[in-house]
Amino acid sequence: MKMHFYVVKGDVNAGLKFENSLNTRPTYYLKIEDKQLKYEKVIPQ
Repeated sequence: MKMHFYVVKGDVNAGLKFENSLNTRPTYYLKIEDKQLKYEKVIPQ
């Protein structure tokens, strides 16, 4: 498995928006709800 990491300058939501735009394969969609990190598995069709 290969992994890449990026450091995003800005707030948490800017980082999550950037991260979600990069993931184009089977992945997890990340978001913050009630001050907690939540995720949902995304399976391409």
